[in-house]
Amino acid sequence: MSETHYKHVTVFENKYRLAKLRGFRTKVTDYFDNVEHNWRVDDPIENDHASALRPALNEDLLHVGDIVRAADVQTTMQQLPAPAIGGYRLSFDLFRDLLRLRSFELTEQATLDAMDRAIGRYQNDQIYAWVRTFNPLWWLWRLLNIVVSLPFALAELSGFERERFEQSVSGKLVRLISWLVTTAALILGAAVSVVTLIDRYTM
Repeated sequence: MSETHYKHVTVFENKYRLAKLRGFRTKVTDYFDNVEHNWRVDDPIENDHASALRPALNEDLLHVGDIVRAADVQTTMQQLPAPAIGGYRLSFDLFRDLLRLRSFELTEQATLDAMDRAIGRYQNDQIYAWVRTFNPLWWLWRLLNIVVSLPFALAELSGFERERFEQSVSGKLVRLISWLVTTAALILGAAVSVVTLIDRYTM
């Protein structure tokens, strides 16, 4: 499940993600400080401390990868075959494949760099996150988004692939209609409330 875009989260979520990134970064550094590498094998050779850290890395790496991607930082890479040899392009992810990056001729530094870029994005957005969190109009916009997303959530529960449906022409049409209907309902509701109040105080 992907995470909400970093510009659409509260300051509390912003702070949570920053703490998660920093904590995971420390674990990654600690882990790789306690392993050795052998060109004959893809997996790192772990000492006892690294072996103890490995489960914690596996528990968090997919979630942290989602947090990084939510900050518009690319984590999917491709390895191109040598022109003289040919072959297929290999796709890999800096977080999903963290423990075997050397098989793609990269080190953990590539993952650390991605986390540092994401940390910078969240830090730079923190002031705006404070403003969003205490802005009633932003919460109204969030409510509209939740209502508009309901058809896609129902489609996902019915077995459809949500992301593909959302990106399709029919999905975009459903989103447009949902926005129009929901906005019209809110405007109508607000108008009825205003008229009711005017009638009450003019009688």
